[in-house]
Parts: sequence; structure tokens; C-alpha cells
Amino acid sequence: MAALIHEDQIATAISPAMMFKVFVLEAIKSIEIIEGNGGPGTIKKTTFVEVPTPDGGSIAKSISKYYANGDAKIDQEKIKAGEQQTLALFKVIETYLLANPDAY
Repeated sequence: MAALIHEDQIATAISPAMMFKVFVLEAIKSIEIIEGNGGPGTIKKTTFVEVPTPDGGSIAKSISKYYANGDAKIDQEKIKAGEQQTLALFKVIETYLLANPDAY
């Protein structure tokens, strides 16, 4: 079965710098092993991405890939519900950060 892929993009008035501080895990573009096997002493290169907008805000982008195990079916309605919950949480955080610009 092929993967189900969902891409999303949200424009926000939150600056790229604040977005980085609040959603740092979402700002990781890639992690590349430079030397080693992933264990202790491994050297990794982490690439971060900030997407600014002309008005000083930023754009949060996400890509989700869903793979089914065996003959399992992917329930797109559950995925859609989860995405709506994620968007609602993002909007709550955005509202807080815009009301409290010195929070981070």
C-alpha cells in the first residue's frame, strides 16, 4: 500500500525567531550523520529552517506520511480530525504569543 501523505501550511503573525523558540522541533529540516554510526561520539549536522513572510510573520509547514502495517486500513477521517486538533492548538498558542510577545 502506498503512503498517505498530507501537507499543510499555516501563515502566522508570529516572527520566525519566536516560532523557532516555541516550535523548535518543527523547525528541523534535516539531520545528517557526518561521522559515526549514530552511537556515542557521532557527529551530526542539523539543518533548521525559518520561513519569514513580508509582514514579519512566518509560515509553519508540515508534512505527515502515514504507512499502514500489513493489511491495516488508514482511517482518513481520524487523520483529518487530528489535523483539525493540531490547527486548533496552533491557533491557541499563536493567540497567546501575540498577546504576550515577551513570553519567549
